[in-house]
Amino acid sequence: MYCITPVFIDLDGTLWDHEDASQLNPPFKKIGHCIIDRVGERLCLYKDALYFLQKIHGYTIVSTLSWNKYTIAKDVLENLGVNKYFDYLFIEYTPYKSLVLEKAIKIISTCFNCINKIVYIDDRLVHYKELMEVFGERLYYIHMWSDTRSFHDLARIVQKIIFSKETR
Repeated sequence: MYCITPVFIDLDGTLWDHEDASQLNPPFKKIGHCIIDRVGERLCLYKDALYFLQKIHGYTIVSTLSWNKYTIAKDVLENLGVNKYFDYLFIEYTPYKSLVLEKAIKIISTCFNCINKIVYIDDRLVHYKELMEVFGERLYYIHMWSDTRSFHDLARIVQKIIFSKETR
């Protein structure tokens, strides 16, 4: 049986350089790999984030898992042109990522019978303990900017997890 390994990506500080996209004020103006809101606040995709999304998009289910205001984060993703690389947008304005991830896994499981590994990428460890308590060994928590320093390296790590037949 083929098992899917969904990849969940935090947004603030992980995919882009802004620490709280929910504080931005639409409408947005796109300039390259950045957007500027109506008061001049700037948010930019990290270098090679687009490469990473393009690289893993065809291999597995890719989703956000973000503590943000949905409409603002979705608008940012659309304006940056990266929303097309996400199969799902799990964006909720709550600190309880384990509850959101449980909901996400339940929804994804309606399309895929087998999920034995889960990859979660975040620039902070604030959710690590909570997520590990709920998902245990099947969760591969990648601490962005610590476990890896680049999106090229992250792509290699994620592909290795996805294609490995071993589980922990």
